[in-house]
Amino acid sequence: MANVTQGSSVKLLLAWLLVGIPLAWGFLMTLASALPLFQ
Repeated sequence: MANVTQGSSVKLLLAWLLVGIPLAWGFLMTLASALPLFQ
């Protein structure tokens, strides 16, 4: 990744956010609903 321009790094960041935010949300919701099972 030595030859990444500013524009493509912004696109890369946006793509990761687009994937990462719903993924993190789903993980947290799954964790929150599974937590009562372990108590």
